[in-house]
Amino acid sequence: MRAWLNIPLLLTATLLAIAAALPTATTALLGNDFFRFEVDVISDHQGRAQLFYDTGSGYSEANSSIQELIVSPRPTRLRFRLPRGVVRALRFDPIDGRGVVTLSRARIVGRQGGIVRAFTPTDFAPGQQIAALSIQGHSIQVTTLSDANDPILDLKLGAPVALEPGLSERISAGAPIAAAVFLTCWLVGGLLNSLSQDRARNLRAAFARHPLAALSLVSAVAIGIQCHPVIFFGKSFVSPNNGSPFLYASFPSLPGYTDSDVEDTKGSDVAALFHASLYYPSLQHQALFRDHELPLWNRYSMCGLPLLGQGQSMFGSVLNLFPLLGNGSSGWWDARYVVNRWLYAFGLGVAVWLLTRNIGAGLIIAASGPFIGYFGFRLNHMAQFSVECSPWIIVGWLLLRKSTDSLERLGALAVLFLGNWEVLNSGTVKEAYMLIATLNLAGVLFLAADDSASWRERLKRIVSATLTGVLLLLVAAPVWLIFVDALRTGASHYDRPMVWQAPAWQFAGFFDDIFYARLHPQEWHILPSINVFLAAAAGWTLLDPKRAWEQKATIAFWTIGLVAFSLAFSIVPARWIARTPVLASVYHVHNTFSCVLVVVTTILAGLGIDSAWRALNSRGWHFRCALLVTAFVVPFGVYRHTIQGWAGSSFFNGYASSLVVGVIALYLGLSAYRRSRNVGVAIVAVVGAIAVTGWRFSQYTHIRFDDYVVNPRVRVDFRAPSPVVSMMQHSLASQPFRTGGIGLNLFCGFNEMVGLESIYGVDPIRNFRYDELAVAGGVNKLLWGNPDTLKEMGGEPGQWHEDNLSVILPMQNLLNMRFYVATHQDPPATLVGLKYLGSYDLDLYESTGVWPRAFFADRAIPYDTVRDLARHVRERSGPFAAIQRSEIADLPAGLPDIRGEAKCIVPAGEYQLTNNTTAFRLDAPAAGIAVLSENYAPEDFRAYLDGQRVPYFRINHAFKAVAIPHAGRFEVRFEYWPRRMNLALALCGFGIVGSAFAALLMVRRRDSPT
Repeated sequence: MRAWLNIPLLLTATLLAIAAALPTATTALLGNDFFRFEVDVISDHQGRAQLFYDTGSGYSEANSSIQELIVSPRPTRLRFRLPRGVVRALRFDPIDGRGVVTLSRARIVGRQGGIVRAFTPTDFAPGQQIAALSIQGHSIQVTTLSDANDPILDLKLGAPVALEPGLSERISAGAPIAAAVFLTCWLVGGLLNSLSQDRARNLRAAFARHPLAALSLVSAVAIGIQCHPVIFFGKSFVSPNNGSPFLYASFPSLPGYTDSDVEDTKGSDVAALFHASLYYPSLQHQALFRDHELPLWNRYSMCGLPLLGQGQSMFGSVLNLFPLLGNGSSGWWDARYVVNRWLYAFGLGVAVWLLTRNIGAGLIIAASGPFIGYFGFRLNHMAQFSVECSPWIIVGWLLLRKSTDSLERLGALAVLFLGNWEVLNSGTVKEAYMLIATLNLAGVLFLAADDSASWRERLKRIVSATLTGVLLLLVAAPVWLIFVDALRTGASHYDRPMVWQAPAWQFAGFFDDIFYARLHPQEWHILPSINVFLAAAAGWTLLDPKRAWEQKATIAFWTIGLVAFSLAFSIVPARWIARTPVLASVYHVHNTFSCVLVVVTTILAGLGIDSAWRALNSRGWHFRCALLVTAFVVPFGVYRHTIQGWAGSSFFNGYASSLVVGVIALYLGLSAYRRSRNVGVAIVAVVGAIAVTGWRFSQYTHIRFDDYVVNPRVRVDFRAPSPVVSMMQHSLASQPFRTGGIGLNLFCGFNEMVGLESIYGVDPIRNFRYDELAVAGGVNKLLWGNPDTLKEMGGEPGQWHEDNLSVILPMQNLLNMRFYVATHQDPPATLVGLKYLGSYDLDLYESTGVWPRAFFADRAIPYDTVRDLARHVRERSGPFAAIQRSEIADLPAGLPDIRGEAKCIVPAGEYQLTNNTTAFRLDAPAAGIAVLSENYAPEDFRAYLDGQRVPYFRINHAFKAVAIPHAGRFEVRFEYWPRRMNLALALCGFGIVGSAFAALLMVRRRDSPT
């Protein structure tokens, strides 16, 4: 019974139970506070509804709650959180634009659903931008003005309403959680205490004998827990309901499923994946298996852009084979996410074990490393692939340090090569390149500081790693060289130097992202974080300088960590960074170098766990614990002082308190083990602390705190049959065209999944002349309302002109945009210049004036600026060719003077399209030019006329053309082949041969007698 009736065990279990119950005791169901305002809403427009509450300081964005509106014929219940305290007034904004909104059953409810205050339709009064307000039974219908951007309804509250739960409510809310946690901790601790010392030693010995198997298994269990909704319950990292429209503007956003529940991603950047990178493996699959080409060009986005040259196509990554071979299906994408995350946990555990030879430290890091705030901040962003593969760079350096013969060194260099290769091809540029630079520098530092080897041996290892890096650069030349060249000739939002850093006082947020979220009115994700357990473990390394000096790697990682911290948290002035090449183009310096901090700090945490374990019996152990607490109090004190107190959401207060109690439980449990070797208490304390500090960074299907955790939504079939898509795909048999959606229908990127070309896209490297042309013609939607870029280019921020297509239709006709899809209306909307073709799952329209993809013209109109060309497009009907006067001198030699009004325009036919090529036939009645409305890039295309290589030139500002020498029938072919592709492939081949030769040399050296 002593194993069960153990005072330290009971005390530790009690503290962990209190820590687990605190968030529940202070926070209501669905992650709101104990009280919420509920209303049933029907809206005919998508938008956002917002509730403002006055608790004594007036209305403000900070004192408000926002919910998304969906278009649905059935009422949707919206829930808006309300703070505890006295609410003096309420204001309700039914929508943030024009629309008709029906409201019913408005009320304030408590945690158990009890009604605190019910509102009748007469309690709503029009404030501003309300065109009409009518009462219909128990509902109220609100019609806003056509140009509304901030409609307001005032709520008659009468007397102030006091919202304050009692102590009994708090206890009743937290008691079930506390009881379950206490019993679990007591039972597990008792069972472990009852194990004989021999059994415990045998278990430890088994882990020590098979460390990689143990680390692999624990990593798999950790990822199984963290990603259980995806692995076991049909949820998905890449579900449209994680935050983006796909085919339809409202949810469900694709045919074949009915779930309209949309995840609140709290500001996580899901757009980067959903509107570009999600579809790259599908394009690669098509290029490889249909066209038998390298996936170099993306014809489906913005009239054609580089694919490999984007630098983030992931082509070449071993892990990218999952979605590539699966043709971009959601299941194969999820498999990649899960395997990537397992590799992260496993790689961290292996790195810590190699550094410390402490299997316990490695297992703890493998178990706790994935439960960090980073994965909420990057819900499905490709940057997590960069972070997840990066520990294997460190593993490669550690294996190299411990290698004793040429074969072991070959294995270490292979791991180093593959680790860097996967990060390089992981789908990002900023995060990947900075991780490669910093983690390899860390490797050099701890290899150079390794005094267990002679300087000659250390130098040999560094040189061999450097040569491996050179071979990597050679093999990867098609990735980075083509990217650099595309960056030189294209346009990017990162062309202007800009530096975003976090103030140093926000560093507390890196311990747990709740301290970042507290700074945002809607508690959004702001920057990546780890968790308090890992932060405390890493901090221990500072309290054991002797062990740090013996490890050497600790000093190397702290050096890299301090560099990353200085850049991310404004220690290095922004003006210095803005003057530094490469760094000046990173922009998100705080985010990018926080990624480095995540990896470095987690490995330091492993070193800290090993150090704390070794120091457990030392005299100064309690004193070091006190110092560690003090070290954590300082940044929290600065944080508290800066934000003027701890007042925040109930969840923030309860969760922050639970972190403190969890750390105290860890201290007491380890102290008990220190006194009496109480194994059960120690394990319960460690696992409990990991759970208390990391539970929020797991995924869930649904829990009480949905606003503060990740709830991946339903997995769907991206290619579920769509009548309107099938109709457009069938039309491709006759001639190529581009298509797009009105509003958010057929959202940019999804067209690539179903093989439809579009004029829209969000790819990072763009064609700047195409942007100029489209915006000059009023197609501002091309830049999705980006105010800075649109202002620079003379566009109108926020104006898409889709309410008056006559403004943009001439330019979209030039861009070969034939089909338009729109949300179904009965009767169908009349769109000027478009012919209604029918109602499918969306209404389908066709432009009657669309230009052909390619055509013959005997003359080209000279123009001076892109504005002049846009004016010609508006004033003329039908296709024509135009050449900028500044380009006339550079026309191919022997081309006759083609300036003037075209007398003859002949559409092309017999198109043959692959990913990289466009071929067609022309019947030319005379000499002239063949125009192809696909983006021009100097020296990156090969043009052929009847099989003979010919020069090409820029036409219609953004497109390309070849000269037609005389009348006749011609086959014209354009093939995308980047100008440095041959050099890149040659370097790649040289690198592969060099790598094979070096590997063979090392193997033969191992086999030869010494």
